[in-house]
Amino acid sequence: MQSLGKEAAELYAQGKPVSEELANMHQGWQEFAVDFYPSDAQIAEELAARGGTYLTAFNWTLVHNTDILLGYLWYISLPDALVGMVLGMALFKLGVLQGQLPLSVYRNMAILGLSVGLTVNAYELWTAHASQFDLVASFNQLMPTYHLGRIALAMGWIGVIVLLHRSLNLGSRLAAVGRMALTNYLLHSLICLFIFTGAGLGLIDQMTRWQVYGVVLGIWILQLYLSPWWLARYHYGPAEWLWRVLTYGRVSKFKR
Repeated sequence: MQSLGKEAAELYAQGKPVSEELANMHQGWQEFAVDFYPSDAQIAEELAARGGTYLTAFNWTLVHNTDILLGYLWYISLPDALVGMVLGMALFKLGVLQGQLPLSVYRNMAILGLSVGLTVNAYELWTAHASQFDLVASFNQLMPTYHLGRIALAMGWIGVIVLLHRSLNLGSRLAAVGRMALTNYLLHSLICLFIFTGAGLGLIDQMTRWQVYGVVLGIWILQLYLSPWWLARYHYGPAEWLWRVLTYGRVSKFKR
């Protein structure tokens, strides 16, 4: 799409006729590129809105997410999630996710998955750095490797996690986090809402990358501690309990 868009732009510049198909490609590429080339004024406006009051942050997110739902969701996000779910179901059916296969399988998954995934990621990082992190300029180079890199890494991490669980018995805390997936998702969303937006500290664009990694690590530690503590006292996470009530139309037992 990028090459066709450039071809159309060159024909326009030379005053030559452009076919309808090529013209549509050119327009589509321009619309795509605009999304990744925000002006300084647009960036400043976003930072002011997200770092302002809760209402300004909410309004910006509402508009932004509505654009995603009406634009990218149906032909990118939904098929992407569906493929991931099918892959997860297949791994579960094969007993991979339950840790039922021989250790050698998980060892090979870890070695091969991380080797391929990190190699692909290193290439992508080099490509992005060479383009000065210009997604539009590096789009054609990154698009073919994106899914290969992330699926390989996912397989590698599954292997690592199962090996750690079977060697060091670290799976119980991860299982508790998984059983409270919706609650934990909402919890870390609220934490980040407080840290980064005007609803709390308004620290958006105020932290370095390493400081943001510290926030991520802190949230991981909190959820790994809080989830088993909660489930020792309650059958479900609060959000999971409410979802269960709404799904089945009856109140489930909550407290142990």
